[in-house]
Amino acid sequence: MSRGTGLQKTYNLNEMREVKPTPHLNLEGVREIACYEPLDGTKYRYFVCEAEDRYKGGCPHCGSVVFHSNGYAPKERLIHDVNTGMTHNDIGIRMRRYLCQDCGATFTQPIESIADSAQMTKRLVEQVRYEAFENNFLAVSKLHRCSDSTVEKIFDEYVVELEEEHALNGITAPRVLGIDEKHIQHKMHGIFVNVETGEVLELSEDNSSNTMKRVIMGMDHYEDIQIVTMDMANGYKSMIEEILPHATIVIDKFHVVQDMAVKVRIIRKRLFDTLKDAVVAGSDEAKLLAAASMDNYLFRYKDVELKANPNLANQARLMAALCDRFPEFKRLRNLKRLFEAIYLCSSYEEASAAFLKWEQLVDQSDKELFKEFYTLKNSMRYWRACVLNYFKEDCQFTNAITENRNGFTERLNVIGNGYSFKRLRAKVLFYYLATQSPQYISQKTKVERAVQSTAFTSFYSGKFDLRQSQYVTEEIEQIVPVDSKPEAIAFPSLLDMRRTMPVLFEEPELCAPDYDEDIENSENDTE
Repeated sequence: MSRGTGLQKTYNLNEMREVKPTPHLNLEGVREIACYEPLDGTKYRYFVCEAEDRYKGGCPHCGSVVFHSNGYAPKERLIHDVNTGMTHNDIGIRMRRYLCQDCGATFTQPIESIADSAQMTKRLVEQVRYEAFENNFLAVSKLHRCSDSTVEKIFDEYVVELEEEHALNGITAPRVLGIDEKHIQHKMHGIFVNVETGEVLELSEDNSSNTMKRVIMGMDHYEDIQIVTMDMANGYKSMIEEILPHATIVIDKFHVVQDMAVKVRIIRKRLFDTLKDAVVAGSDEAKLLAAASMDNYLFRYKDVELKANPNLANQARLMAALCDRFPEFKRLRNLKRLFEAIYLCSSYEEASAAFLKWEQLVDQSDKELFKEFYTLKNSMRYWRACVLNYFKEDCQFTNAITENRNGFTERLNVIGNGYSFKRLRAKVLFYYLATQSPQYISQKTKVERAVQSTAFTSFYSGKFDLRQSQYVTEEIEQIVPVDSKPEAIAFPSLLDMRRTMPVLFEEPELCAPDYDEDIENSENDTE
């Protein structure tokens, strides 16, 4: 019979009917005798089973092989098995008992497919291991009708195995290391990520300088770290310069641009508050300020977006009118554009020149209205070398993947409703290892053939759609011998297609902003 507590349904055999033919559980060492399911149609099955063969091992207490049968255990052992779709499966096994003639101990027959430490089959234990990394422990316990403490025990035992393997293999230092911090359970923790692969290398117990040093210096061949990406944290900078003097520090460009955007919003609000008191109420200038102040995203758009996107035509006209009437907003726009232009440069020298031009324009601005930009200028001067390192050869890395893993850590913590640090660290480090699933991929050879097809107008964009006018790719499953090579097939090149269909391949005109002209105009206005 099925057992349960609380709101869980319970049944006895009088409330169930026998399933014919008896389904096969495919469990090693278990023989199915009968199977029952509830009369009310509940998705549940109860299997009556017994051990398949007589025990041929040794006494678990002394190892002796001299023992004899001692009847059966007084109660059936209730075992939970994996669900079949939405149907829950329980197994009731009559356990044989044996008496050792050497030590006099009695023991029940162990079964290979049933776990020793839990009332579960071994395949259910494997399922709980997997799902404990995917979901919180309470959800897993409800799904498989066991206590959350049982799920925690299975998870902790699995983590011990993974930790032993992790300690044996060690942490191999990456070429590009990402560093960030995460506030969890009223404490800051350091997170270390391989930027090129996205692998989380370590989640430290705190982010103190000594702890961060110990983690980095504990990596195998940590001297091979060439690039370190991070945000503008002075403690990390001095620590990296101490233990990795040869490494190139790259400040995450998204943090830099975000810092600038925050200051633009502060200055924008100050300009609106200052200018609305200086204009006549009801005038065109007052109406223009009122319309512009209602659009919080006006200064977040880039010039390319305002010029190229027809849906932003009203915002483009509003920005042009605002900058034409008020030189203060024109200066703010030019400061923002020049700063964004730094990351449009393609070389270290170009970025340095753009950075210098932005600094010069800041120095020409009002210190009261644009005081946040003066603060940003001082900060950027201190971090200038690390910020411009992004433009060096083979250094175009950001901390985006590290921030992604940082957010992933936060999501796991929220799902777990406050895991202990040990369990949270295990989930972060071993998540992809514990939840990876194999997949079969058949060997395929892609063959491209040119087709004659007229271009058609897209229903959504109203523009030419080239998806059906270039190539059609066919995936042909083939068994290719190891020693043989497929014959080369000649197809028209993309350049030939351009020549035959020049209208379809006409490239759009780029709407790049002319910074120098605006800067000269703003300087003339200042004079």
